[in-house]
Amino acid sequence: MPYEQAEYRRIADEVTARIRSGELKAHDKLPSTAELAEQYHVSTATVNRAFGLLHDRELVYGKQGKGVFVAEGKANK
Repeated sequence: MPYEQAEYRRIADEVTARIRSGELKAHDKLPSTAELAEQYHVSTATVNRAFGLLHDRELVYGKQGKGVFVAEGKANK
């Protein structure tokens, strides 16, 4: 598994765990792409891929110009 691929999955898995544990609740705003890229020392493209995976898992939704938020009803599942 290439390094970048492993990183986007790791980020998505960590955010998933935070949602399922209740640390992140419905409609909570996630950190920005730039903030997560800096936090994980990856490119913004890698963070965007992680956001895409979270969206595929139906755990988050995006609002144009506002950010990415936790989807309702997905915690603890």
